[in-house]
Amino acid sequence: MVQPSLVRVPFPSPVPDAFGPRLALRIADVVRRDPGGIDLCQRYLVHGGVSDGDTLALRMRQLYRQPLSMLARWIVGREVVCYERGGAVLLPEFQFDAATLLPLPCVRRVVRELRDVYDDEELARWFVGDNASLGGRVPADVVEAEPDAVLQAARADRFVSHW
Repeated sequence: MVQPSLVRVPFPSPVPDAFGPRLALRIADVVRRDPGGIDLCQRYLVHGGVSDGDTLALRMRQLYRQPLSMLARWIVGREVVCYERGGAVLLPEFQFDAATLLPLPCVRRVVRELRDVYDDEELARWFVGDNASLGGRVPADVVEAEPDAVLQAARADRFVSHW
């Protein structure tokens, strides 16, 4: 797969304001409209939180010419962890490289392993749930440090879910 080239695109100031309090208010609004979603959002707080698709695309706009197209391809192709709450697509932050905002390869491999057996929300819950194959650890906690172990855990869970 060809990696998109980094491009600097002018962005109106103030950038920090666009990603701080406003994002928190948008997520709070999403959760308010769908109270059942607060559990999953809270679980991801210790892993960097979540961004809605619009906000992530806005952040990506600083780096890429067509961020919305890139993000849409990842979501439609089920290459990233995302789930819907209150009409918004939420994407956990742990899965993106902080500098490039590209999905981490180790997370993409795990997502590809599980996407045919889990729906979007089940997949999102899998990454923040205790996993027996990982000795009770949470996959999101160890996916970067131990990608092979998390991939094996995903394969085991895929196998079990087929039965």
